[in-house]
Amino acid sequence: MAEEQQRLPAFMESDEVAFELGLSVRTVETRSMEGFIPGYVRIFGRHPRWQRTVILKWIQDGCPDFQAGGAYGAIVSKTCGQPTEIV
Repeated sequence: MAEEQQRLPAFMESDEVAFELGLSVRTVETRSMEGFIPGYVRIFGRHPRWQRTVILKWIQDGCPDFQAGGAYGAIVSKTCGQPTEIV
């Protein structure tokens, strides 16, 4: 019998993106609106969601939009894609 692979949802919620980047949810949403994080879509007009494949590829590429984000971008670029530890 083949093992079933766990399928992840196509979209990530704010807290998932924040966890991956080591940022707060509010920072993720603000920086997305400012264009520093790949854009999100609103589900039912209210809930921001990010395409999982887009965010993971963006992290794999080193969060390139943050590189142009000045001092703030430099700080986040250091943590982009690094494992986040839950304390």
